[in-house]
Amino acid sequence: MATASPAVAGDRLLTGQISRTSDTTHNNIVHQRGLVPMTQARPVWNLPRPKAWSLPTTAIAPNVDTVIHVLVLRFNFQYETVDDSNTTGRGVMDLSTPLADSADSARYYDSVGFIVDPPPHNAAYFNAQMKALNFYWNRVSEGHDSLAWDIYPRAGDSVYQLPHEMAYYGKCEVDSVVYGLERYFVDGIHAADADPSVDFSKYNAIIMFHAGADRQNDLGFPPTCSDLFTGFINFRDSVAVKGGKYIHEAVMMPEAISQDNRATALNAVMAHEFGHQLGLVDLYNTSNFMTELGDFSLMDDNGFGTGIDFGFKGGKVFGAVPVYPDAWSRAYLGYVPVGDFRKGTDLRIVAAEAISSGMKIARVPISENSFYLLENRNDRLTTGVLHMLVDFATGVFMGPADANRNLTGEYDFLLPGSGMLIYLVDEYVAGLDYDGNGVDNFKDNQLQWDPRRRFLSLVEGSGIVYFGGDYHAGYGSADDMYRDDRN
Repeated sequence: MATASPAVAGDRLLTGQISRTSDTTHNNIVHQRGLVPMTQARPVWNLPRPKAWSLPTTAIAPNVDTVIHVLVLRFNFQYETVDDSNTTGRGVMDLSTPLADSADSARYYDSVGFIVDPPPHNAAYFNAQMKALNFYWNRVSEGHDSLAWDIYPRAGDSVYQLPHEMAYYGKCEVDSVVYGLERYFVDGIHAADADPSVDFSKYNAIIMFHAGADRQNDLGFPPTCSDLFTGFINFRDSVAVKGGKYIHEAVMMPEAISQDNRATALNAVMAHEFGHQLGLVDLYNTSNFMTELGDFSLMDDNGFGTGIDFGFKGGKVFGAVPVYPDAWSRAYLGYVPVGDFRKGTDLRIVAAEAISSGMKIARVPISENSFYLLENRNDRLTTGVLHMLVDFATGVFMGPADANRNLTGEYDFLLPGSGMLIYLVDEYVAGLDYDGNGVDNFKDNQLQWDPRRRFLSLVEGSGIVYFGGDYHAGYGSADDMYRDDRN
């Protein structure tokens, strides 16, 4: 049962129990599809690598870091004078204040059943979301990446106005989905560019928050097919803005994603989508959305196979904590040096989350195009009760914390256990062209399409292949990990 401590220093703590779900009926329906195939590799760090999909020949040098400047934009659609049954909400940001006092808070909780990413969704709320995102990427990048951001419009409750209702951009027809999102991207960038205070040339990344929920979290009670997909868009063309700059990519996010009586926080999906901004690819099967690495990888299912029971009457909370990026993703971005080893060598591999200069990723070459990657993942590095730090003013989850309200960075506490994970990397797959369009699988974001030969596979410790096989069983288990006492 969850307990909340008294508010101190502008935040509070929640404690809860982790519970894993093997309900594959919905598979959480959080499909982070690549909206538009990537046209180029986009790692923030320009590290040397033989091919676009290859691990860099050298990692980022120790004590070297960079600041990624992010432009955060907020958008309303045209207000729906008649509520559209195919959309969540009426097209405008929820700026109500249901937690203004204890009585209002109690009424809100009784109505909704949980307090996850509650309104008002104003500048302070999005600032808190960015703080949580910044801490995550700063931690998993070993301190190499940090975010600095500006939120526009500047006024706390101001929102840019788009020229159409949500259904104009959120297309129910599958073959029109990307077209609608491109229209949203173009209209949104134009709306922000009309603000003379916005200078796009100052930023390395853009996050576009829109009113309403998203289509991935539509569980169908009732269906809302005109909700926009959350994702990273790489626009086929580009949008010219003042100053001679051209904009062609952005992260697209809703103001909140809880719907259909399911409590889901923005944290995990924001971390996943920003991973695309940094240069990472999707590691689920983008043709059918089937998980390939489960809860072991941010760029697969984000850890959505787990929920945290804070005692809310609405049930478990999903997406509150993004799991660590897998070994390949961290190595690809150059965050972690990779040590090469061969048969007969004893290895000492430090846990991924540990603050240590020890080796965290080992590579065992197989051939010119394939190799194993080994990493050590631990679901707890500290002792005592692990809490969730919550921003008191906005209700946003900031991350795992200790009893003294210090963020611990223990994002892997949602894992099913602790142990070694072994991955098989087949780089030959990246250079193939599965859909025959003349673009390789890496740029097309199609690396995991063939269950018989995937770019990145988990060597499951149990010897029973669940991921990528002909059947699906949950999101990974402790039996997939290697330890002295099993496997």
